[in-house]
Amino acid sequence: MLFTLFCTAITALLTTVNSQHVLPGQFELAGRSGVPAMHAALLQNGNVVFLDKLENYTEVKFSNGQYAYSTIYNPYNHELQSLSVASNAFCCAGAFLADGTLMTMGGNGPLTWLDDSIADGFDALRYLPNQDKRTSWVEYPGVKMSSKR
Repeated sequence: MLFTLFCTAITALLTTVNSQHVLPGQFELAGRSGVPAMHAALLQNGNVVFLDKLENYTEVKFSNGQYAYSTIYNPYNHELQSLSVASNAFCCAGAFLADGTLMTMGGNGPLTWLDDSIADGFDALRYLPNQDKRTSWVEYPGVKMSSKR
C-alpha cells in the first residue's frame, strides 16, 4: 500500500511538473533512479531519494569508479545526483525526523569481496539532512543502535 501511495504521489507530482495529462491508472517513465530502488522517499523539496544495498551493477558511479548506492532524482529537470553511503543499507528501516531529516536504521553486514569501503550496517544509523547541497548520507562515529537488527 505504501508503494502504491508513493507511486500515486510521484505520478501527481510528475503530472504537475511536466504539465501533461496522465490518465488514472497509467504511469509514464519520466527518469531513472540510477540505482536499484530498494528504498525510495519523497523529500520536502519534491526530489526523490533512492537507497540501494551494496551491489556491483548500478548505473551511476563516482569519479573514482566506485558504484553509487544512493541517488537523489530531481523530477523537475531530471538530474540525478549520486550520494555516498558508508555502510550497507540492505534491509534497513527509515523515517523522517521532525526537521525533515531522513533517517535510516540498521542494514546488513559488509561484503568486503564486493566493496571493502562499505562498513557493517547491522547497527548503523544514517542521516540525510534536509538541505539542498547534500553529497552523502551522514553517519556519526560511535553513534549506533544499541543492538544489531
